[in-house]
Amino acid sequence: MAEDPEVHINIPLVELLQEVVKYAKYIKDVVANRMRWIEFEITVALTEKSSRVRSKIPPKLKDPGSFTISITIDNIEVGLALCDLGLGESRPTTITLQLADRSLAYPDGIIEDVLVKIRFHWVGRKLLLDVDNQRYGCCCWAFAATEAITVVYARKNKKVIPLSKQQLLDCMFKYYKIPSRFANLGKKECFPYSCTKAFTFAMHPGIVEESKYPFMEARGECKCPSNVETVKIKGFKNVSELNIKDQKQLEGLIKTQPLTCAVPHVSSLREHRGEEIYMGPTDAEVEEINKLKDRGDRAGLHAMLIVGYGEENGEEFYLVKNSWGKEWGYRGFAKIKRSIASKLSFPIIDRL
Repeated sequence: MAEDPEVHINIPLVELLQEVVKYAKYIKDVVANRMRWIEFEITVALTEKSSRVRSKIPPKLKDPGSFTISITIDNIEVGLALCDLGLGESRPTTITLQLADRSLAYPDGIIEDVLVKIRFHWVGRKLLLDVDNQRYGCCCWAFAATEAITVVYARKNKKVIPLSKQQLLDCMFKYYKIPSRFANLGKKECFPYSCTKAFTFAMHPGIVEESKYPFMEARGECKCPSNVETVKIKGFKNVSELNIKDQKQLEGLIKTQPLTCAVPHVSSLREHRGEEIYMGPTDAEVEEINKLKDRGDRAGLHAMLIVGYGEENGEEFYLVKNSWGKEWGYRGFAKIKRSIASKLSFPIIDRL
């Protein structure tokens, strides 16, 4: 009887994924945390020459077959992990598989880069919406605030509901007094940074689904349909109001839900592309910001959603999702230096 075929994997996995396409989605889901892994799991050797190291695989992926993994411990190389190691009776064994800093997947001919330097992220957990493009107007805050609410609502109710940005633009100051600094806005111009006002609006009267009040790229007359169900929150918190003493506590908060934040709205941010960490305004831009402050004017802010965090080359960063389309940053996401993010806040859907 012929033995089962073997697939030998060497980390990094680039060569394997090029040759064995059916593994691409499986490995991608593992890296993106779409599949649940537990700290300890019992693995059974199938033959004397092969072993299976896997979590429970969804039926739609089928069984990828068994394979062997080469492991090096100090200077000792183990060719057939968890197989006949000459240790007598089988007993529980703990191993750690460390993927390369950057893995490439090739599903159906599409190249996807998986960032694994990020210690935690919400990407790929089926709670975030697709990257959108606000195009014109200062409505970034509407995108960040509504998606922050969408995520916490989905976690509680197991249903992802895109919420109307246009309702916030058109109707927010029908319920709340327009700040004096916004008095000279043009008829279709959007209000600048207003995440906390958006959260207040979500408390009362609530926000309708996007499909009921679609985005029009400019502020208009408030015409929210009547007798339409809304999504409401109990309240919101500014991180500055919390007794957070260190980054670990803040990271723990990000693990519970994404946070809205503000960064200086400058040309270098608008032009940011690629996977490098955005370090903040240039010296010339900082000088211009200081001049505005000296004159008593407000420097422009841009709202984004913090969806993860990590560290690269000694620099701690936030992973943010933007509303400038997929051409910005890296497919609409970017790593930004933590110190440039301000006004961190989040909605509360259960209780204060």
